[in-house]
Amino acid sequence: MAHAHNSITHLDQFVAQKERWAIKQLIAELPDSLVAWIECYLDLVVVGARPDQVTRSIVLHLGRFADFFEARYGHERISTVLKRDVEAWITLLSDGMALAPATVNSHLASLSKFCSWVDARHSDLFACGNPTSGVRELPLPALEPQALSPAQVLLLKSVCDRLPRFHERKGRRDLARRRATQGAPTVHRHARPYRDRAIVYLLLATGLRREELVSLNLDQVVLGARSDAPSKKPVTAEALRGAQRSARAGTWEKPHAAQRIRLSGGARGTGGLPGTGAAGRCRRVSRSRIPLPAGRECAPLENSLPRGM
Repeated sequence: MAHAHNSITHLDQFVAQKERWAIKQLIAELPDSLVAWIECYLDLVVVGARPDQVTRSIVLHLGRFADFFEARYGHERISTVLKRDVEAWITLLSDGMALAPATVNSHLASLSKFCSWVDARHSDLFACGNPTSGVRELPLPALEPQALSPAQVLLLKSVCDRLPRFHERKGRRDLARRRATQGAPTVHRHARPYRDRAIVYLLLATGLRREELVSLNLDQVVLGARSDAPSKKPVTAEALRGAQRSARAGTWEKPHAAQRIRLSGGARGTGGLPGTGAAGRCRRVSRSRIPLPAGRECAPLENSLPRGM
């Protein structure tokens, strides 16, 4: 079994050696022609080994250089290609043909790989060495920031504010149920309009990357804290659920300036503020005193609020 394996290995080596010898013999018989060397390079290195789109690009780039060189000197002898010819070709591509710097650099890369391959197989072919050696690529322009304009940001926010309406149930049964019960419209079970709105607003406000947004946890969020202010307690899921279950009460500090106060679940009963019973409705109360029945002394608002507020 080992003898058969060694025989197969020696056979592969022998076949590879014969292929290298055939390629070397083919290259040695090539004439001093730029087109002939380009065709040999494409057959041995490019075609079948590179994707079709890349192959077409390389054929186009090398064909353009061959046409330029023949139009410049009237012949196509590859041994006479010099560095100044490559530089003149680069200038023609950028100025004469008005190609983008990235496209010109792609042409130069294709020609540089071809010349390096030729120089490695026939080091004495070029009279002055590899003609692409030392030719610099064109500098690329500075990248322009791609950001949304103020009008686009406003349009995006307007769409996010209308997300619940886009996810409403609009079937005939749903519309009939809404008309009969005078209830609020319902959204589809899979819809998360307020979550999507929060995601978009967070991206616009902070500039987070997608991976950073996905990895964000509630304990990393601090609401109502500025960067220069002392840090507050992080937000937890329990605190958010408690805030959702809490009732709201409005107060007036001035006639035209309202202030909202969140009451805990225990403050919604009879022991809380008047008008904030089981229904949990928001009432407007005075900043200084709470309206009480006639004949009773008014108590300050601070004394009637639950502890901790």
